[in-house]
Amino acid sequence: MGTCVPEQCVRDFMRKARGGRNRRGRPKKTKKPSTTDSLEQSLSLAENNINDAVSKVGNGTAIVYDEFMLNHRCEWGFHPECPERMSESFKRLQHYDLLDRCTHIPAKMCSEDDIRMLHSEEYIEKMRRTSQMTLEELRTESEKYDSIYINNYTWETSHMAIGSAISLTDKIIDGEYRNGAALIRPPGHHGLNDEANGFCFFNNVALCAKHAVSRRGLKRVLILDWDVHHGQATQYHFQDDPTVMYVSMHRYERTQFWPHLTDSNCDFVGRGPGAGYNINLPWNKIKMSDADYMAAFQQVIMPIAFEFDPELVLVSAGFDAAIGDPKGQMEVTPACYSHMINMLNNLAQGKVCLMLEGGYNVRIVAESFAMSVRTLLGDPCPPIKVGRPSDSCIETILDTISCHKPYWKCFRYQVGGDVDDSLSSLESLISDSEQQNDEMLYESPQELDDRVTIVIENTEFHNTQHRTGLVYDDGMLLHSSSGERDYECPDRLTRVMNKLTDEGLVDRCQRITARRAVESDISTVHSQNHVDEMRLTTNMSTDELSAKQKQFLSIYLNQHTYDSALLAAGSTIGLVDEVCRGSVLNGVAVVRPPGHHAEPDSACGFCIFNNVALAAKHAQHNYNNINRVLIVDWDIHHGNGTQHMFENDPSVLYMSMHRHGKFFPETNDGAFYQVGKGEGEGYSVNVNWAERGVGDAEYIAAFQQLIMPIAYEFSPDLVLVSAGFDAARGDPLGRCLVSPEGFAHMTNMLMSLACGRVVLALEGGYNLTSLSDSLAACTHVLLGDHCPSLSLGEPSPSSVMSILDTLHTHAKYWPCLQFQVDVSGRFNTDAPQADLTIRPAPDSMTSSVELTSLLIPDRSGLESISDSSSSSPDSGFQSSCEIDPAAVAGETTTLDNGDAPVAKSTSSNSIKMNDITNALRACEIAN
Repeated sequence: MGTCVPEQCVRDFMRKARGGRNRRGRPKKTKKPSTTDSLEQSLSLAENNINDAVSKVGNGTAIVYDEFMLNHRCEWGFHPECPERMSESFKRLQHYDLLDRCTHIPAKMCSEDDIRMLHSEEYIEKMRRTSQMTLEELRTESEKYDSIYINNYTWETSHMAIGSAISLTDKIIDGEYRNGAALIRPPGHHGLNDEANGFCFFNNVALCAKHAVSRRGLKRVLILDWDVHHGQATQYHFQDDPTVMYVSMHRYERTQFWPHLTDSNCDFVGRGPGAGYNINLPWNKIKMSDADYMAAFQQVIMPIAFEFDPELVLVSAGFDAAIGDPKGQMEVTPACYSHMINMLNNLAQGKVCLMLEGGYNVRIVAESFAMSVRTLLGDPCPPIKVGRPSDSCIETILDTISCHKPYWKCFRYQVGGDVDDSLSSLESLISDSEQQNDEMLYESPQELDDRVTIVIENTEFHNTQHRTGLVYDDGMLLHSSSGERDYECPDRLTRVMNKLTDEGLVDRCQRITARRAVESDISTVHSQNHVDEMRLTTNMSTDELSAKQKQFLSIYLNQHTYDSALLAAGSTIGLVDEVCRGSVLNGVAVVRPPGHHAEPDSACGFCIFNNVALAAKHAQHNYNNINRVLIVDWDIHHGNGTQHMFENDPSVLYMSMHRHGKFFPETNDGAFYQVGKGEGEGYSVNVNWAERGVGDAEYIAAFQQLIMPIAYEFSPDLVLVSAGFDAARGDPLGRCLVSPEGFAHMTNMLMSLACGRVVLALEGGYNLTSLSDSLAACTHVLLGDHCPSLSLGEPSPSSVMSILDTLHTHAKYWPCLQFQVDVSGRFNTDAPQADLTIRPAPDSMTSSVELTSLLIPDRSGLESISDSSSSSPDSGFQSSCEIDPAAVAGETTTLDNGDAPVAKSTSSNSIKMNDITNALRACEIAN
């Protein structure tokens, strides 16, 4: 195991923080708190703190550690909860030079009033007496509890673990730091109200949550417990409390695994006002992998967490589910913990606090803790392989969804269909799982150690000299229209660059020199005839240009168009070059003309050459480490050109979210059933919105249910984003409601892929205010700034069906899409159904009764879209590229009733889907 005595550098690190303790590490004696001090007195500060608890977001990562906590040890033999778990984790942080990048905060002793928040006075007194017991008395006292050892330092080290955790939590709440990690012990999540249990004495994480709510005024705290043992004590502390959500993934095996409680199953959802706020994901077999844990995050944890909208995230970070742990016997890699932390960073403006719990393979604990801290610091996630989740995982997730479907509206995607054959017999699944566990597939200690070595040595890190590259050139402003109806205008770039400059983002980015693409670049996706045709425009007269542009769909030309298009394409390629070389981690290409409509042999829809497609081909042809490219297109118009260029190519996954029907480009290419051709079948993924007005709730739902699961399974080496912002609220063409914060969250999710190699290339976006605000928000996230707060409403009924259409279409291509089945009746609980009733809308809208009856309307009742006002990109525009900034505010955005599809009920009554959308938006504002 190695020595628990820290190296000299550890002592130097600790000497700075010793503060109020003597040379032996014991606290200097202070006046003993009076036992008459009441909890009510200690909570009197709550009123002063109630209003300032969540307003500030800090920068940087704090870490708390003190060698004094190494003094808690078993005095009568080896014990798996040993001091080396903590000291070796500290050394691993040093190995990766992470400590120098963190801010160390001094450890603190808690007060007994802190402990009284959740633990009884009688139990506190029992533990106090242990500091004076003999070895024989300690051993006798330890045997009174389940899985406990005590020594003379246990009392004080427990105080330090609690005090350090609370101190770190306070600094994150106060905005001194964005996030932090507490390298503390003894662990806490089994610590019950009146007894020690499972290596734990007092519940560190639970006390921090109680402190945050009761003393600091937070209203919603999320505790995520990924320790392989169920944190039953944390669950019991908050089972009646809706202000603290407790989520646990743990080994269960139908009570055969410690702590052997039926309360650890998924049907224990909380009690009274806390019903629905306790979420258990019980694993019923060993060897659960990264794919299983990621599926649990994507299908259960993140959808519920987004809906809960926490103000603080506390992680009970036990690493005994990691590969090589002798107790957990699971297969989670250290890199997977990095990805889970990255997903949590989308919550609570990144206010995430990690606290060490279990983990009993010292090497893998140290590696996993270090990977988690790397992600807190903003480093890219190492790649992981995520395939099909195990049948047992699918069973657990579906059972958990069934139990919580009555409480959470995010579970609206399991609305029908047949359960997969492999899940049709629960008894068969149980038998198979138990047989697998009985076989004890785990290796010998030496074989395990060898596997741990391989996992650690094969973890791929991606370090770059600079964080974010930015490319722009004034030459792209020369492409302009001679007419007044100029949507795709030069001011788009000017306003974007002004915004990025005003917010200090240009100075923080590494400027990449713009360059023109050469014709050999262009010819990788475009025909020579198209290149020649565009080159000839440089010498055409105004009349010739006018005649020429009429040959294309929604295109304008001038003598500078060809050169500007070469600059746009070449600059995007040049930025991708820098990312692939490792000069920068990610980047933003502020370019025009846009590209995703450009076909192989024709300009189309404001687009001359397909910038993103060219960059994808260039990367694959020139870099051996770039084989699979993901293109995510969130422009409100379908990228018909990009899809056509790669529809036969399985090395490029194209995923698009867009309005569809009689909306530009007015083809069926963007329909959900268009999946690619030949070898590329399944590699074109289209989410086609059937109405205007979709916003953050719809886009985040699509990301959670479709984009990210498929993207993880595809495992790209590079992510390119066709970053059109015409789905932003206030855009005159898109007429949708996505906020800058929504785009920022989508960017952050994508950054977990491809070792962080993500490039955003500007496409559409025609409200200059929302365009510049949205791209600035994405750039902040690329630079490592926190994700802004995002409160999601409920996705519209039409959007739910659009997502389900795509899910069901692609389930046969992507094994990760195993969860869209009928979960009704999987668990018979007495829980009330989720309140999906829509409040009565204004008199001009349909009644709430009619709307509720159509909340999940019959698919066959939807007619095709009829929206003549937006049939092409340049129809209906008035006279200027600028839009009134007041129109950007979500509260002032209005949707007229004449352009939405009509949903027919099975009765003779009919209702416009736009009325449903209006009613939903009205309810969100009313709430």
